[in-house]
Amino acid sequence: MDGVGLCVQALNPKPQNFIYALHGFLGQSADWGNVFKTLEQDCHIVCPSYFSDEIFSDLKLDHFIQDIEKQSKNHFIAKKIFVGYSLGGRIGLRLLEARPDLFDHSVFISTHSGLSNEVEKKARVQSDQKWIETLQTSSWEDFLIKWNRQDVLKKSIAAERLEAFYNKNRLVAALLDYSLGKQEDYSALIKAHQDRITWVIGDQDTKFLNLADDLKQKKILLDYKRILSGHRILFDNPLGLSNILDIISK
Repeated sequence: MDGVGLCVQALNPKPQNFIYALHGFLGQSADWGNVFKTLEQDCHIVCPSYFSDEIFSDLKLDHFIQDIEKQSKNHFIAKKIFVGYSLGGRIGLRLLEARPDLFDHSVFISTHSGLSNEVEKKARVQSDQKWIETLQTSSWEDFLIKWNRQDVLKKSIAAERLEAFYNKNRLVAALLDYSLGKQEDYSALIKAHQDRITWVIGDQDTKFLNLADDLKQKKILLDYKRILSGHRILFDNPLGLSNILDIISK
């Protein structure tokens, strides 16, 4: 599943829907394997490995837009669906802001809507800068151990990550350019498009459950999907996520 190639072949020559899926930080296209292999609906599915594929040389948003337009071209498409996990979801929010016409529906998995407090934003930028220093000065194994020890990840399955797969400059770019501390608070954007957004959270992901509850209470989200999982839903409960995507794809 390396590269921009399809994660899953369409079940017929003229797929009904187009799905474009973005993994999270330290992710790769193979992360979606167990999610999409059980998908019942006929779909043309693309899930790039943006930390290694050449087209994403500097992770600029325009490169994602160009790839989406290229990959969806020359296909009979009934519905265009974006699916993003964690960092991939936050990139998706930027895509929704820049080009709301790209997708008919967006699925945000374990995604943060953005910080509104400037003090918290500054603290997050500083935290991401420390992660950059750790990435650049520690061994790959030590970096992964420290990364997986984060509270938000403790209740989830940790996937194998091989150093050779990644372009470290892009990992640094992700921590710099897509830091949660530099992201806008997208509450207004989410509310404006809430009728074509599905928000998915693991029931053991306390931090993101609280965030989703807050968004729902403020009527920013109509509702959200809660499934048995920690933060890493792609690994913890791929079948549960696949079932949600099947419903959306109908």
